[in-house]
Amino acid sequence: MAEQGERRTASPAPRDSRPPEQASRTEPPAGSAPTDAIGFGKHKAVRRTEAATEVLVEAAAEGEAMLKRQPNIFNAPALRASLDAIRDELALRQKAPVGTSAPQTATAAKCGFGPWKGKAISLMSDEELGAAVDMANQKLLEEPKAQWAPAMEANRDLLLAEITRRGMLAVQNGREPGSDG
Repeated sequence: MAEQGERRTASPAPRDSRPPEQASRTEPPAGSAPTDAIGFGKHKAVRRTEAATEVLVEAAAEGEAMLKRQPNIFNAPALRASLDAIRDELALRQKAPVGTSAPQTATAAKCGFGPWKGKAISLMSDEELGAAVDMANQKLLEEPKAQWAPAMEANRDLLLAEITRRGMLAVQNGREPGSDG
């Protein structure tokens, strides 16, 4: 123990002379999402420009569902900014000439229940989509607090997003929404 008035010995390396961290300050920390990533949900670390269109649609539906359930969530501003970036990416892809879209590396969203379980949502007919949404609504009304309810709600939101996407495409192409041809 040091006597009163005595100085303690200095540490072997003063703070100022310690080596800086090995990682560059411009790179994000290890384990964090890239800055052009979706930024939330199960596709958090996927880059928007590299994601399949179906993944972007799925992520947008998931983000909108999160905001709908909890509009004042702590990260709502960042979530809204990410949703805007996803919508911008989708708009760019619609305007791009055929064959120039981002690589389709991710798998399509799948229906998670009923007789359509495992079927890609984008491959379901309009009637199947409607029936799946009706089934989800019925099951969620019967057992709203079930353990599987949040997953079914998220999957239902994906189904609704696909219905909305098809309706928007039909309107853009001058067809009546709901017609398969």
